[in-house]
Amino acid sequence: MAGMNPMFSHVIALSAIAAVFASIPVPILAAGNEIHYQSIESVRGDTAIVADHSPGGNARYTCSTEKGDCTKLKKGTSVLPEIQGKTDYLASKDGSYGVREKTSRSKGRTRTTFTIYDISGDSPKEVGSLSVTGNVIKKAFSGDEDTFVVVTNDSTVTSYDIPTKKSRTILTLTADIPFFNVSYKGSYISAYNYDTKTHRIWNTKTGTLIELKGTPGYVEFSESEDEAAFPTDDDGFKNLMIASGFGDGSTQIASAASGRYLVEDYLYVGDTLYYLANKASPLSWNLYAREGDSVVATGVSYGEYLKRVDGKLAYIKIEGKNANVYLYDPKSEKHVRLAAAPSSSATAGIEREETTIAGRSAALLTPLSAAKSRSRKPNLFLWLHGGPQRQTSVGYHPYLSYAVYDELLERLASAGNYVLKLDYSGSWGYGQDFINMLDRNVGVVEIADVKNAIEKFAKDHDIEHTYLIGNSYGGYMAMKGVNDLTDTVDGMVSINGVSDWEELIRRIPSSPFRELFDGVPGGVNGTLYANASTVSHSDKISKDTPLLVLYGTADNMVPTWQSTDYTAFMKAHDKNIILKQLKGEKHVLEKRSTLTTLCKSVVNALSLTGISCSK
Repeated sequence: MAGMNPMFSHVIALSAIAAVFASIPVPILAAGNEIHYQSIESVRGDTAIVADHSPGGNARYTCSTEKGDCTKLKKGTSVLPEIQGKTDYLASKDGSYGVREKTSRSKGRTRTTFTIYDISGDSPKEVGSLSVTGNVIKKAFSGDEDTFVVVTNDSTVTSYDIPTKKSRTILTLTADIPFFNVSYKGSYISAYNYDTKTHRIWNTKTGTLIELKGTPGYVEFSESEDEAAFPTDDDGFKNLMIASGFGDGSTQIASAASGRYLVEDYLYVGDTLYYLANKASPLSWNLYAREGDSVVATGVSYGEYLKRVDGKLAYIKIEGKNANVYLYDPKSEKHVRLAAAPSSSATAGIEREETTIAGRSAALLTPLSAAKSRSRKPNLFLWLHGGPQRQTSVGYHPYLSYAVYDELLERLASAGNYVLKLDYSGSWGYGQDFINMLDRNVGVVEIADVKNAIEKFAKDHDIEHTYLIGNSYGGYMAMKGVNDLTDTVDGMVSINGVSDWEELIRRIPSSPFRELFDGVPGGVNGTLYANASTVSHSDKISKDTPLLVLYGTADNMVPTWQSTDYTAFMKAHDKNIILKQLKGEKHVLEKRSTLTTLCKSVVNALSLTGISCSK
């Protein structure tokens, strides 16, 4: 529940930047109907509803949580029984209860009535109701599903005990309640306070409040409610702490997972705490059990929350071209895959490895001997992810929105080329100090990383050409790199990239990226914007250097003129540049046809051979 980047907000300005160029997990339609990204949509008893995004479109399946076998649902089929003719109601996490709400106004006051139904069978049965005054801002079930909690805009917290059918006002809060959560039995509620930078835990019976220093995120409670896990900051790395004894006022704090790594999600199943972290190495995300500090599963995706399902732990594992749903049973220690769609193996003929190059983490795709035995020397493609607060991956990325790029990169590698996916300064996954390296240094420190990586790689490998390819912020870096590194870069591909920071922020002064330049363009920060220019050395770019700019005509994050103006400038200076529209595409690419267009455009612009774009 606590997972992914929203759990661990960066400093305000940089978190806004991450949101602007976020790679949202939306359907990406790639070739061959091989890429399947799955997630658990909902649960009803021993049945899980799995959503599948694939090249053939989206689908939903009902899957047995015991055997893992799945049946495809017809489009538009609801898995929830109708309540008063509706299926779009709040359901408890295990699908035991459903809640319909009705709002009315009288004498200027809003009143909401919640009717609770038992939906575990085929026919919903009313089991109770709760009425509150005021606008509802939060509503949630406890972990055991027996308690329903409502918070209104006057900060009043009301609970309804379903077995006894009794409601009571628990307490009145004195602060906002972001990251609101209810403990397993409903004995505690929690929220985060940004002003004091503390996690707040209230005892719902006594009203007693305890505060725990930490970073934004959820407090997760054990089933016995004897423990609570919460995130903290350790020198810019997001770690995990455990609080115990808070029930009787003798609160004790212990470390659950701390070090120079990130904990990206965490959840109790029973009284055992599980967490997702890159402890082994920056690009290796594994699922751990705090008990014995043991590895439960490797290659786990941080692109989805951990979930409790029928007494088991649900997680997503990246396998080949797929993000597959698995259930882990703590009692039997067995893992069951919910086989909602066929699993596709990774592209053959490639060796994939995590590496360090010139002091930066990277993933290297190396063509195997058969591909390298061709007459020409291999090229080097340096992949630059967007963000910039993103992290690359050895295989397919945890975010579905990067799958189309991974598919392209693997095709380039399988045709006999090296692909180096670089985590440059400003990337996520290495602590706050690494993210902050871009402050007042856009176009300087990250381009130095590119230069150092290319020089190191060229020293150790015999390569023909070096090309930069990137999307979003990485697209900017591709344009900046070919401008600054004319002696080492032989061409570039920019996809939905920024070409002119100064003009972008001048036209859109509210852009959070202004913080990287100490504000909107003005006399005092002119040097910072000048350092970021993508055309300052354009006179040194050879007329033979291939430049490819692609942009989505419906890009909702980077204005399209950032691509068209750059192209016009380069054409006016007699450069070898090609501009390609991705019609109807937004900032995050969605269409099946786009992969073919992207692949063919790269092959043609860079005069590549041996690469199939149509399969």
